[in-house]
Amino acid sequence: MREFNPRPRPSRQIYSFLSLAVLLVAVVVLGRATIKAFLREREAEEAVLMTERRLEELKENEAALIKRTAELKTPEGLEREIRRQLPVSREGEEVVVIVEEKETPPPVTAPAREKFWLRFLRFLGLR
Repeated sequence: MREFNPRPRPSRQIYSFLSLAVLLVAVVVLGRATIKAFLREREAEEAVLMTERRLEELKENEAALIKRTAELKTPEGLEREIRRQLPVSREGEEVVVIVEEKETPPPVTAPAREKFWLRFLRFLGLR
C-alpha cells in the first residue's frame, strides 16, 4: 500500500511561508553583519593611514630636533641661540633694538545710507 501513497514534494517544504521567513531573516542578519564588517575595515584603513602620516611627521620632527641639538652643542650655535633669545652682547659690542613703526589704520567712514525704496525693493527680492 505504501507504493500508492504520493511522496511529499520537497518544493512544498522549501517554499513554505515559514522557511521563506527564516531565510529572509538569515539574509538580513548576514547582510547587516557584512556591512558592519566592511565599515569597520574601512575605519581601520583610515586609522592606519592617519597613523602612518603621524609617524612620518614625528620622524621629521625628530630629525629636525636632532639637527637643532647638534647645532646647540657647538659654541657658535649656543652663542647664536643666546643672542636670539636674550639681549646680550660681548665686550666691546653694543646691543641695538630695532622697533618697527606701527601702521595706523585708515579712518573708518560710515557707509552711505540707501534710500528707503531701494532697501524695500531689495527686501522683496526685486532688486
